[in-house]
Amino acid sequence: MSENFQLIWQSSASEDTKIVFGNPEVEPPGSIYSVYLPEIQRSAWQYLKPSHSSSYRCESRNIRVGGYQYTWAENSTYKIAWSSMFPDISSESDTFGNYVFFQWKSYPNAQQNYPFLMTINGKIVRLIYVDTAQQWHTIWSQQVGSFEWMHFDVTLHLSRDENQGWLEMSFNNTPQSFSNGMNRWVGRTLDDEKNELKWGCYDRGNPSRSLIHYLADAQVFKAG
Repeated sequence: MSENFQLIWQSSASEDTKIVFGNPEVEPPGSIYSVYLPEIQRSAWQYLKPSHSSSYRCESRNIRVGGYQYTWAENSTYKIAWSSMFPDISSESDTFGNYVFFQWKSYPNAQQNYPFLMTINGKIVRLIYVDTAQQWHTIWSQQVGSFEWMHFDVTLHLSRDENQGWLEMSFNNTPQSFSNGMNRWVGRTLDDEKNELKWGCYDRGNPSRSLIHYLADAQVFKAG
């Protein structure tokens, strides 16, 4: 990448969620809290979505910069970096469900609802692009394991023009290619009004399945 990126936000998982994130969205009996993990010798955010008959969400919405909710700017380029780990990802994908753990969420829902999102189903992580007809397109996937730390670097250039917006990604510090055979996916990356970053656990279709998501080393950079 030729861009000169500057750090604009980071979380050490040692502060109050309402200071770090824009707005935690946690349905009882779920929770988000900081926990020290000896294997990485630092704290991580634990998103806990217990088994429940109807509660399907445990997420953090957006980030705070200088104490305020951050507004993501069109025609700007951002790099979102973080590490995720799941203690239990069953190989039985039909019983595990299809958890969303990363969203580039639209507000209001608008045409795309979420131009990009990541799911974990069984032992497969998928990156999905959603077009203006809200059709899901899997553009990248990777087999992973339980208790396996995964590092993501997602670079987004924000545009409402489907020919100007783009995404690039590294997985475990290795640049990835997408289903188009290229290391850049071109598409509409900013919905009608605004988009915000979300991490956590979300599965409206299968709330009876519990999930724990650990998030560490979360950072956001902006190209100067």
